[in-house]
Order: sequence, then C-alpha cells, then structure tokens
Amino acid sequence: MILEKAGPIHMPSLLIILAALLAPVLADIGFTPVPPLASGYGTPGRYVVAIDSIRHPAFRGAFVYLFHPRAESGAWPVIFFCHGIGEAAPAAYEALVDHMVSRGFAVVYSPYPALTASVAPRRAYDILWCGIQASVAAAAWRPYLDTSRIGFVGHSFGGGAVPSLAYKALVEQHWGTRGAFLHIMAPWYSYNISKKQLAAFPRSTFLIVEVFADDAINDHRMARDIFSGIGIPEAQKTYAVLYSDSVKGFCLKADHNVPLGKADGTGVNALDSYGIYRIFDALADCALERNEEARSLLLEKGERLLPMGTWFDGTPVFCLSTTKSPVIFRPQSFYRNFWAHAMNPRARFTSVGDLLEYALLTPVTLWNYYQHLIAKTL
Repeated sequence: MILEKAGPIHMPSLLIILAALLAPVLADIGFTPVPPLASGYGTPGRYVVAIDSIRHPAFRGAFVYLFHPRAESGAWPVIFFCHGIGEAAPAAYEALVDHMVSRGFAVVYSPYPALTASVAPRRAYDILWCGIQASVAAAAWRPYLDTSRIGFVGHSFGGGAVPSLAYKALVEQHWGTRGAFLHIMAPWYSYNISKKQLAAFPRSTFLIVEVFADDAINDHRMARDIFSGIGIPEAQKTYAVLYSDSVKGFCLKADHNVPLGKADGTGVNALDSYGIYRIFDALADCALERNEEARSLLLEKGERLLPMGTWFDGTPVFCLSTTKSPVIFRPQSFYRNFWAHAMNPRARFTSVGDLLEYALLTPVTLWNYYQHLIAKTL
C-alpha cells in the first residue's frame, strides 16, 4: 500500500475551519463575522444620547419618549419613530434610536397599546398621533425640536402607519418645510390614507421603502403598494430589499426583526449597520442637506446593488438591492399578514376564494372589513 504525503495545511484555511467549528462560541463572546463600516454613512456619530419622557395623554400608564444629543444646545431635526406591535417600550429599538441621535437627530418615540393596534388600528393611529402632538407641544422639549426638518421612521405596524401620520404632519400641520423624508420598513396594513391623499404627498419629500427578503410576517405587497401609489417623484424615492446570507456557520437572517437591537449590541449585526443605519444616514443627508453623494448612493435609476461588506474570510456579503420597479417574488400564502386579508383596507378587491383560503373570519376581522368597505379612505 502506497501512502501519499499530505499537502501542507494553509493557515487561512485552518482559521476558516476553526471559525466554522467554533461559530456558536465565537458569537457568544462577541466575535464579529462581518467587520463593521469604518467610515461614512452607517457609522456612529459624535453625539451622546440623553433621554426624557412625558406622560402619554392618550395611553394610560405609558410615556412618550424623547431621545436627543446630550449637553448640546440648539434645535435638532426630528425623527418620529413608529414602532411595531408590542414594543411600547423603546428598548427593542434602542440601538437604532441611539444611532440616529448620535448622528444629530432628536427622536420622538410615541407608543400605542398592542391590543388596540390588533383590533382597532385606526384608534391606535389616533393614539400614536396624540403622542406626537404632545411631544411637539411640550414646553420643555420645544428647544430641542426643529419641526421644519423632519423624518418618519416606521417598522411593521409603525411602517404601515407612516403614510397617514406623515400626511398629517406635512400637509395638515405644515411641518417639514425645510426638508422631510420617510423610511418605511416591512410595513403592515396602512389605514387612514386615501388613494387621493397618498397621491397628494408633498413632492419635496424623500422616501425609502425597505423590505427584508425572508420576512414571513408582512406581505411585501403592502410595501409595493405604498411605494407605487405615493405622490413622491421617482427621482426622490427607492425601494430596497435586504437579503439573508451565511458563510462557514455564521448567518445574517433578513427576517422581520432586522431593525430590532439593543445598545449593548444584542441583535445588532451587519444587516443593521450596512442595511438600516447606512440607508437612514444617506436618506436623511439627501433630504435635509441635499447631499449629492447620498443621492447617488440611493436614488439612481434602475436596479442597483449596494455592497454589504465582507465576511471574515473575504467573501462578499450578499448585496442589498434598490429599484424603482419592485417585484414580489413570494406568493401571498408565504406571509402571515397577506395582501388579500380582510384587515387590509387598501386591497383593491378580495374574492370569495381569497377570503375562504386566507382570511381569518372572526367577528373582529369581519367587523373591520365592513368598516373598511364603508370608510371614506377606501
């Protein structure tokens, strides 16, 4: 029997094998499989976060929160943050909020009850808006808030609420006269916004609608509907898709919970820094400062791929895509909250087959569906 001499084991290959075997342990001790951004959009700013709160005037026992740069004078552009169902306390979005403040923004976090949002979403919108109004009216907060420069950032239920709330702010209250933008992520159904109102959005507004490829919660058709129907010029809006990727035992999962993450780094990874923070920073710079670098990054025509960094072994992370013509590549049956559901007030029609196959035919959803049919916003 002839034994062949084994070739040398290259050190990089050995490190990759070891990293794969030790992936769970390395993740626990804070190993970063994708090195963070070193500079530019997506990196932390120079401001430290200060937190204040006032009692919510329409949500008993709850508070409206203000996050702003600490020990800094002057009014800041305001971000009205609209959270997902069940996140009345801002801890779940702490890392994202802290990033916004670090870049020089005041962030208003107005909560609403989860049960109200589930069974009476229009009422939840009223509660959310009441908290926003209270934040702007609070005498102690007024010096921090420059409502002539605003952004609405929303995720899930909050993402679906952004068009209605932003319309109130921009059209009815005349905020955002010096710059305004919307960053809508994985939106749920959108209420209290008619087709006519959506088309009448101020044309100076900027918009990013962002979805996550493996989000099985909210149908991407809701995101596409808002993106296509809103009256913001094509040159000032982009539809972005963030994808999952994995290598050597490490995974970046682009699911519904991508924007969640705490200040201690729990739940935060490259999808956040490259796919959320960088997009927010560029959008804000484009809308409020008219920065051409930001515009070229986000708003060029056609399909574009944005780099997402590289894995520890040098493999590029799957790129984020942007487009002006969104295509939905999953059937409605993939999503928990699908387009043809009886709860969706913006569904153009719902056939009997769709209702029998998909819709949750409970007294609550049927009552909501009846309200949608007769509502003026349809």
